[in-house]
Amino acid sequence: MVTKAQKQLQEDARELLRGILQPGDSLYTIVRHVSKSGMSRHISVFRVNRKGEIESIDWLVAKAGIFNRVNTLNSDGLKVTGVGMDMGFHVVYTISSVVLNDGYALKQYWL
Repeated sequence: MVTKAQKQLQEDARELLRGILQPGDSLYTIVRHVSKSGMSRHISVFRVNRKGEIESIDWLVAKAGIFNRVNTLNSDGLKVTGVGMDMGFHVVYTISSVVLNDGYALKQYWL
């Protein structure tokens, strides 16, 4: 159950994402870990900010409630479940759908 306070934190994180992501921007993904069954993976998402610096947005995506963040000794990133498709594309499409109301507004590239 999501409380009012948690819902407000999620909305604040989504608003922050709306401020840093614009339609046409590119997000870069990297697979950090794949489970033995292949049914889930940990994927990190990066963007290039306006200063030209590369930064991870995993924590902000997790705060926005889009994906859960994993931080273990062996891996880091967002926990993504499912198979049979390009999961990096799925992550960026989902972020774009939630934040910009258009799944195709952001571009995805693999690192």
